[in-house]
Order: sequence, then C-alpha cells, then structure tokens
Amino acid sequence: MTRTEVNERLYDLGLFFLFLAIFAGRFSLDRLLKTQMDRWGSIELWATSGVLLVVYLLARRGFISLGLPDRQTKLFIGAVLTLYLLLTVNLILLSNQAAQTRGLLDHLFLAVHVSLIIAIISSPVMLRRICRIIVASTVFLGTLWVIGTSMGYESTLMRMLLQSKLTIYRLEFFGFACALHTAYSDRMSSWKNYYLIAAAFLLFTVLISAAFAAVAGAFLAIIWMLLWQLSNKNYREAICLITISCLSTGFLVVSKADFYASQVSYRLSGSGTFSYNIGWKNGRDERIISMINSLRGNSLPHLSDLNGEDRQILETYALLYNLRIPQHGEELLRFLWGLSHRIVIFDGSERINYTIAALRDWSEQKVFGQGLGNYSVSNIIIGTNKLETVHYPHNVFLEMLVGAGIIGFGAFCLALFVTFVLVHQACLHFFPNTAFLGAMVFYLLSASFAGDYYDFRLFWVSSLFALCTNRES
Repeated sequence: MTRTEVNERLYDLGLFFLFLAIFAGRFSLDRLLKTQMDRWGSIELWATSGVLLVVYLLARRGFISLGLPDRQTKLFIGAVLTLYLLLTVNLILLSNQAAQTRGLLDHLFLAVHVSLIIAIISSPVMLRRICRIIVASTVFLGTLWVIGTSMGYESTLMRMLLQSKLTIYRLEFFGFACALHTAYSDRMSSWKNYYLIAAAFLLFTVLISAAFAAVAGAFLAIIWMLLWQLSNKNYREAICLITISCLSTGFLVVSKADFYASQVSYRLSGSGTFSYNIGWKNGRDERIISMINSLRGNSLPHLSDLNGEDRQILETYALLYNLRIPQHGEELLRFLWGLSHRIVIFDGSERINYTIAALRDWSEQKVFGQGLGNYSVSNIIIGTNKLETVHYPHNVFLEMLVGAGIIGFGAFCLALFVTFVLVHQACLHFFPNTAFLGAMVFYLLSASFAGDYYDFRLFWVSSLFALCTNRES
C-alpha cells in the first residue's frame, strides 16, 4: 500500500471518528449504550480523541492543511461564539454545580467538534466522503431499529434500541439529509439511486419512532425543501423528494397502521385531560385541587372518599418524600393544599405544564435568567410509583428565555438569523446544500417540542456542513 493510500485510509478513519464524536453525547449514541453518565468512558470522549489524533498525524504528513476558514464560516463562528460565550458566563455565575460542570464540558466538546469539522472537511469532495460514511452508519443503525420494532423486547440489544426511539431519530434524519446531499451532488454516479433508496429508508425510520416532534418536524422540513426546490426550478430533485416521501409514508402506513392506531387510542384513553370532567388541566396543581373540591361537600372529609387512582397518587408522593397522609378532617385538606403547590401531575398535557412553569420562572428573572440547568419540574406519572423530574422545558426558545434571560434569548435569535442567511447563500452557490437546510429546519422544529440546547448542537453542525462547500470558492 502506497503512502497516499495509507493517508486516504487514515483520512476515512478520521471521518468515521468525527461522525461518532458529533453524534455521541447525552442525546444519541452514548444514551443508547448508557455510557453518558460516565464521561471518561463515553463514546463522545474517545471518538473526539481519535479524530484529534488522526488530524495531527495527517497534518504532520502534509495531507491536510490547517488554513483559515472563509468569510462565511468566520461570520458563522462569530455568531455562535458570541452566543456560547454568553451561555458560558451564565453557567459560571448562575447555574448550580451539576449543571455548570455538564454545561461547560458540553461547550468544550462543541468547540472542539466545530474546529475538527473545519479542519478535516476542507472541500466538497471531503464533505461527500463523510456523508457516505454517515449514510452507511445510519442505515445500519436504522436496520437494527426496524428489526427491533419487529422482534419486540426479547433481546437486550433490541430492548435498548426500542428504548432509544425518542432520541435516535435526530441521528437518522441527518443520515437522510446526507443521503439526499450525496445523490444530488453525484448526479452521474451509478450509486445515485442507492442513496435515494437509503434516503427513503432513513426517512421511514424517523417516522416509525412515533414521536410527534420527529414526524411533524420531518414533514415540515420536507415541505420547506420542496418549496425551495420549486422556487429555484429544480424540478427533478423535487420529484425525487416527493417520491421518497410517498414511499416512506406508504410503507409506514402499510407496516405500522395497527401500531399507530393502538398508540393513539392508548394516549387518548390514558390522558387525564380527557378522562376527567374538570376542564382543561394545564396548571401545576389542578389535579390536587380537584381532590380538594370533591371532599368539600362532606361534613367530615375522609381519605377513603377519594377514588383509587387519587389515593394512589397521594400514597406515591408520600412514599417518595416520607410524609404522613392525614386520614380525615381539616388536617387532610390543609395537607392537600400544601401538596398542590409542590407537585405537577402527568395528565397528558405535560408540555403545557412545562411552558407555564418556564414562563413563571422567567418572570422572576427576566434579564439574565435563572441559570441554565436550574429549571426543574417534577411529575408523578399516573399509574406508576415513579416521580419524574425534568430539567428543561422541552422547548429550546423557552429554555434560553428562562435560563439565560432576554440577553441570552436575543443572542440565540441573532445566531439563528445569521446562520439561516449564510446557509441560504450556500444553497444558492451549491444546490445540494438544501438537504442540510432541511435538516436545520427539522432540528429547529423538533427542538420546539423535545430536547434541550445541547441537542440543538446538531443545528449548528448541519449549517457548518453546508458552509463547507464554499471553502474552494
């Protein structure tokens, strides 16, 4: 094997490590393999170390040149750097110790990954090479995911894959974008049709997750890409995208229609919003308030007057916090009134509860916020003996507002604006970049329903991939 061939294989190894580093962390591969709690044993750390070593070796051999980025990339880095400097100061000054340590480490990883992308993806050719690696890897994981949904929970591996369905779709949608980008870039390649098939399959794996954020975000991102293609008279690409979407949706309906029908029926019947005739419950204490109101008509209210589910909720909370539940009288009512201000019930409208709690907390610290990671809402899950605590409001805009205040929220919106303008220009320069523009739209929309600002790093990665095609112009 010649020196050039060795360098080529080493380069591909670096690109594979870069793929692992970008898509590991708390939201994807590390969460899937349950290694995210121990950072020293995480895929993210070791993959980042691996790609750093490869870049160093290739630079020593003169195979890559670590030059300065172009003007568009500098503007992008400036906007994102301004945002993350503000968030870093916020973490240091306002956040609790656990959130501060985790957040600062996440910021460090993001900075290293952005630097590595700029160093190792130096041209459209190199971008297509990493896209091929991402497509192959995500098709493999997607195949395991489909097998897992077919086999059920019999094996440990399939159980892990099934439990990861609400996080892994972010990775697979990026694989979908990379497949489109590669197919559009290599129009004359004999592999083009294979990448289009891979795109259809990866879109199917995104939709099969049954996560509202994934399904809604995917369809809206596809509509965005279609409008962009049609407005620029790229009719062939628009037809390809329509065909891929119809194939994926059709296969989903044929293969999973019964599953989706059962999920919808379960969620409607199991939701407290529909089960109780006390109005739309979107507050923090209305379930407990309903218990109080049901006891007020009795001359001597007693715990046994409550239905079985209500008593189970109270017993669960008392068990978790080592409290004694009064059995009757005014003492029981006072206990319930105190409880109503300390607990949130999972009643099918938890996203509304998260929003109300976030806006209430922001109203107390409007300018600088209360500190990233300090947000906390606890829920007792109906029908179980578990108390769940979430530390982000499942909306990245609200998270910036409550955590970093108006200043951080403004910096976040400014970085979004600058990034969309730069990527729009990159799409005009090189049409296949619309695939990454679609990924940006997907991550922005899904971040409005699920995930935190750390998950949102894939938005910045998608935009940076698109900007890499301008490096030679």
